[in-house]
Amino acid sequence: MQLFTSILFSGVVVSSSLSSTYALETNPQECLPDFDASIDYFPDKFVPDETTDLLSITYHKTYKIVTNKYHNKSYLLYQCGTKPPADEVDSGKHHLVLPI
Repeated sequence: MQLFTSILFSGVVVSSSLSSTYALETNPQECLPDFDASIDYFPDKFVPDETTDLLSITYHKTYKIVTNKYHNKSYLLYQCGTKPPADEVDSGKHHLVLPI
């Protein structure tokens, strides 16, 4: 659980005045008051140790999908202040959809 918490909460606060040409240096720590869909809000990407095949993470600009391969469950984690992708939510394939 500690590893999962570390993945969820890495980053720093982001200003609402970001433009599409702005690149974040670290992941936001708080909800975004406004967001630009063209910005990657997860520039710090955790890569599971290459010796494990139990966890995978796929990153997208405003959300990430963490998959526990042992339990065959995936979790859609989206940046607080953005909207989760409707197609992913509607697919019903994620065990939990959670703003982070």
